[in-house]
Amino acid sequence: MTLFRRMSLVVGISGLVLGAQIRPLTIEDLATRAARICHGRVEAVEVVREASGNFVTRVEIATQASWKGSPTNRVTVTQPGGTLGSRRVVIPGAPTFVPGEEVVVFLSLNPRGEWLTLDLAQGKFSVERNGSNAWVRNVVHGGSPVPGGFRPPHQQPLSLEVLQNRVAETLK
Repeated sequence: MTLFRRMSLVVGISGLVLGAQIRPLTIEDLATRAARICHGRVEAVEVVREASGNFVTRVEIATQASWKGSPTNRVTVTQPGGTLGSRRVVIPGAPTFVPGEEVVVFLSLNPRGEWLTLDLAQGKFSVERNGSNAWVRNVVHGGSPVPGGFRPPHQQPLSLEVLQNRVAETLK
């Protein structure tokens, strides 16, 4: 293999890797770009194989509050990938959901009219309750306090109340 071909291969692979990176969104960006924002509890997670052969995971969320968009008691979120029988399709960056999990989801509609989390896992915040405190986190923001621990700035504790207030302030 010539040096030129080796360099082209390295540059091509580097471009593919860079193309898979996700630009972190601020909470304000998420709030502005989302068509719907809901706080609720995951009731069911089901993986199905579509006629096209693609695996999708359908997540049924019972909403406690709608922060943006039409109020609704339930919302179904469709995510790419999932495990069906012995077959598993993993989409890097896609969020996972667990029945019983409390979440805040920032959603957009796909061309088929299905709700998706905005920018994959960035559009899903898990809620962790500790006594009377509720903390939220996603792949970029938040988390619960850890005494004496160092965290990068984007991982500083973020309460559910502060998240809701920042969303409300952005949407004014």
